[in-house]
Amino acid sequence: MTGALSLLIGHFLISIWLTNHRELLFTLILGLLAAGLSWGLIHFVITRTHPEIVLPLIFLYSVGWLELLRLQPELARKQSLWLVIAAAGASLTFRLLQPITKLERYRVVTLAGGLLLLFSALIVGTEVNGAKLWLRFGDVSFQPIEVVKILLVVTLASFWRRFRLWLRFSKDRVAGRLPRRGMVFLASGWFLGLVILVVQRDLGMALLLIGVFFTMFYVATGRKDLVVLGVGAFFAASALAIAVFHHIRIRIRAWWDPFEFYDTDGYQLVQGLYAVADGGPWGRGLFLGRPQVVPEVHTDFILTAVSHELGWLTALCLIYAVAYLSWRFFQMAADCRGEYRRLLLTGLASLWSVQCFIILGGITKIIPMTGLTLPFVSYGGSSLLANAILVALIVRCGLEGQRCEE
Repeated sequence: MTGALSLLIGHFLISIWLTNHRELLFTLILGLLAAGLSWGLIHFVITRTHPEIVLPLIFLYSVGWLELLRLQPELARKQSLWLVIAAAGASLTFRLLQPITKLERYRVVTLAGGLLLLFSALIVGTEVNGAKLWLRFGDVSFQPIEVVKILLVVTLASFWRRFRLWLRFSKDRVAGRLPRRGMVFLASGWFLGLVILVVQRDLGMALLLIGVFFTMFYVATGRKDLVVLGVGAFFAASALAIAVFHHIRIRIRAWWDPFEFYDTDGYQLVQGLYAVADGGPWGRGLFLGRPQVVPEVHTDFILTAVSHELGWLTALCLIYAVAYLSWRFFQMAADCRGEYRRLLLTGLASLWSVQCFIILGGITKIIPMTGLTLPFVSYGGSSLLANAILVALIVRCGLEGQRCEE
């Protein structure tokens, strides 16, 4: 990873010099100083015992930030500021939540806070691309759902720990009869995902939260039958929502055959696929491609810009870093002692993995495109802050899980 970072910075400096974009050097220097300060703080406070985690994270951020600097320098400066805020927020979270089990005592407050944030966007939020997800405070935009998804995992870990035995041992009841408490929990998770899908019209976040919900449910209870039932009910409701809501139907249609609608609904995906193909293994070179023809390339489709100008070999390295972190997080969860810590760590690892799969699958046309961001790569201050806190919580759970037993 260190060698890859060095090559990346060298490539960028040479590109700036050869293409006469020397006005970006000042922003580059400021960005490097902010990154050095932020990642130094994160490593010293959070990941000092896990250096294998911090290097892939730095690589993800560096690739995304340099491509962002090439696309929109103003957004790169904002992203640098958000990285400093994210580093401070994650470090503060890591220090204050010691031990991590103190979160379990505030499960009701956490749940209420998450629901308040979720519905605040619905009531006073700003609609962007058909989804009402943003809160604006002057020139600053914030996406509450980025914080809500972490609060949901914290709440679920507490409830699953308290009620898992009711569900785990209810399987021996009369054949064909499902436990009432199990149905209540499944209905709650199903309803939350459906509310986000229908009311906020956010297909990506609904898939993410449902995936995390049932992953934690299965780890806590071992009930495959209830998981299959809940997932099946959610997809049945999703099919109905697709038939009713035009915004969701457009995304499905654009995914199914984007080339038929290349000049309308499928334009973004078609341009993204062409950009990846045009880059080849080595890429067109920084400032030598045209990734800006892809709409929202700095957020949803940042991977296509990387693949177009830096090559799909660099994109594969980025995907490898994401996959390695997913594997490492789940390995920490498997080795973690203590029921609550293990469930919390599993939920956080699922949150990271499912989100990365959804956005990578959408860009490559494996699944319908959604509005999620690629952690530490795409532009977005609220996403950067939330994912930094997620890493802090994962490391805190892992450290405490190695030291003690419940």
